[in-house]
Amino acid sequence: MTALNDVETEATMTTTTSPDSEDTANTSTVIETSPPLQSDDEFEVWFLDELIRSSPQVHSLYPELFSQCATAVTHWRRRYRDDRSLWLRLFKADKVIKEVIESIPVISLVQDWMDRHNDVEEPITIIDLCSGKGYLSMLLSEILPPDRVTKCILVDKAWPMCHGKVMPHHVNWEHIYGNDNTQEGPRYYKTWPIPLVTSKVNLNKTQQITSMIQRFGTKEHGPVLILAVHLCGVLSIRAATLFQKLPTAQFLLLKPCCLPNIRLTRDVEDFEIGNYRFPALEVCARGKWTRKGGNGPSSSSSDGKWEGPARWKLQGKFDRWCFHLFTALNQGKDEEGPIPNAEDGMCCLPVTSTKQFDVPLQTNGGFQNTYLYAER
Repeated sequence: MTALNDVETEATMTTTTSPDSEDTANTSTVIETSPPLQSDDEFEVWFLDELIRSSPQVHSLYPELFSQCATAVTHWRRRYRDDRSLWLRLFKADKVIKEVIESIPVISLVQDWMDRHNDVEEPITIIDLCSGKGYLSMLLSEILPPDRVTKCILVDKAWPMCHGKVMPHHVNWEHIYGNDNTQEGPRYYKTWPIPLVTSKVNLNKTQQITSMIQRFGTKEHGPVLILAVHLCGVLSIRAATLFQKLPTAQFLLLKPCCLPNIRLTRDVEDFEIGNYRFPALEVCARGKWTRKGGNGPSSSSSDGKWEGPARWKLQGKFDRWCFHLFTALNQGKDEEGPIPNAEDGMCCLPVTSTKQFDVPLQTNGGFQNTYLYAER
């Protein structure tokens, strides 16, 4: 038995509920330590059981994908078998369970698109916006057919610069590439069935979005699928804008998260996506996430504490936010040819199909269950 099995946070899960909880399927999960699991098969069975127990409603919609994801996470465990400290940093069971369940509807739509476009000769490129550590792309790499995907690009402003040094404020990419600090370090990059590539991009910088359009707008990348899960505030606008203006983009899956902060209304009267405008005051709200322990602002609701009005009181604004985002994605639906944008001179490309749907990830006060889908 390897050292990996000495102390893993894999086991008994206790749950509590809260009216303002944002955790998956109305549970706030606390993972307790347990006797080490003795094999990958035992781990896979345990992890699948925990996925189902955490969200039985979502499991009823995607039972096969629950099993595929449990197998994929077991592959991660096997990959890091000889690096116990890395695995324990990466695998916080409650965090991973939440990420997996939130990713499952996305994976389902990607699989559906690939099935319907089986005649596409060029392999696709997947862009995973605001990827964080990259759990979604890590799952896709293990589940999708490798011969049909060139690579998954993990886009986040927190990555180090290409070939740069990992600093304390960066997301550590060791689980993607391996340890480059010593020649003896493991090289994980070549072990992913579909290559994973990190890209440091700040979506709040217009010039960096323009650079992405120039970089990925050529045919050498094949059809591009854009995945934008758990995007906070105006980052959802950035994702929609990228999809509209990237000529190779065939697919967008957007799952909005937090509302834009009310402070933005001091300088911005209207938000704009392509030629669609809507009042900022209609969707902006007070409140912010702070890091656990209160040490400054947090960039993600997954690692912080909410300070503001009760979350359920914001549902009306969130529904309006999703309405405007979805309306913007429907610009020029079924029209032929690009739609000129007078603001920046760049054309917005029309879509052929859109869909808005909810998946019961959050209940008992949680409401951020909306997914927005568009393809051309």
